[in-house]
Amino acid sequence: MAPWCLPMLDDAAGQDGPEWPGLLRAARAEAALLRGDLPAAAELAAAALDETSLPSWGVLVGAPLACLLTTAVRTGRYEDAAAYLTMPVPPALLETPFGLRYLQARGQYQLAVNRPYAALSDFQTCGQLLRDRGDDGPRALPWRIDAAQALLRLRRRAEARALLEEQLDGLPGDDGRTLGRALRHLAAALEPHERPALLTDAVEALQSAGDRVELAHTLADLGGAYHATGDARRARPALRRAWRTARECQAEGLSRSLLPGLSATSQAQGAGALLGGDRAAELSAAEHRVGSLAAQGHSNRQIAHRLCITVSTVEQHLTQVYRKLRVKSRTDLPVFLEDDDGPDSGLARDDPSLCR
Repeated sequence: MAPWCLPMLDDAAGQDGPEWPGLLRAARAEAALLRGDLPAAAELAAAALDETSLPSWGVLVGAPLACLLTTAVRTGRYEDAAAYLTMPVPPALLETPFGLRYLQARGQYQLAVNRPYAALSDFQTCGQLLRDRGDDGPRALPWRIDAAQALLRLRRRAEARALLEEQLDGLPGDDGRTLGRALRHLAAALEPHERPALLTDAVEALQSAGDRVELAHTLADLGGAYHATGDARRARPALRRAWRTARECQAEGLSRSLLPGLSATSQAQGAGALLGGDRAAELSAAEHRVGSLAAQGHSNRQIAHRLCITVSTVEQHLTQVYRKLRVKSRTDLPVFLEDDDGPDSGLARDDPSLCR
């Protein structure tokens, strides 16, 4: 559940406001948002607002409204997001944690519609409000990451990097989501050849945190970083994983934006795909599953976890895949493997080596 959800419920107990079912739905909506389940987040937030009249929410209305705003932006429904911003909110909203979330969501909308100065103003206001309250600690709303994103859009890389390094300083070790987001945008402030290593760490952090939307964005950045350095073999698996993850989350704006990059890397790897396709019949079902996940960019450990087999088994399967396809490493795996939707499901039900 989101860090501010429990304080929201505590605060609500001492004041007039919406009924408990509405509050609980708002909390569940934010939790779904953090998991990257955009449809559930939108549905729960809308249901929370329907639970009682808008005026009855008081300052707490910032919670479901922020969630609706964020889901609308991430799914590319900018007209809906603009409509949410016209809904009346109480003047005292900005004096509460719910106002900070609302400001953050509004800033993210401003970024999405290419208004970086307005976005930066909202994010900096979040920071100022937190400082005024003496609550700008390591577990507070990470406004610096959002502000850095706006600064990067304005090509103010040095300022963005300083904010991100400040965010990372003292960050709790169990906050993988904030770590992953900070590393992702810090990579954007570096030179192209410096980005892949940082983005790889960001991917690991976001996978552990379970935030699929941020993971999709980070994989997209990783694919872009590989492409910028001329490494098309690594670029396509990362971009493909980003596209698949975005589609699963219904982050349609991101998934659409990835298609040109996938097309370009497909052309670069076309000859390899045709060559490998003739040898695919030599692969066993288990080898095909492992090879598919490896082609998409998963590590051996991730493949083992996903298929409920040991890392040693993964290595043995990959050795056979490389031999049969006559390639030297996972970066040489042909495109047809990572395009296959069957093994990519990760459910190798007919493999006797799977855990029961």
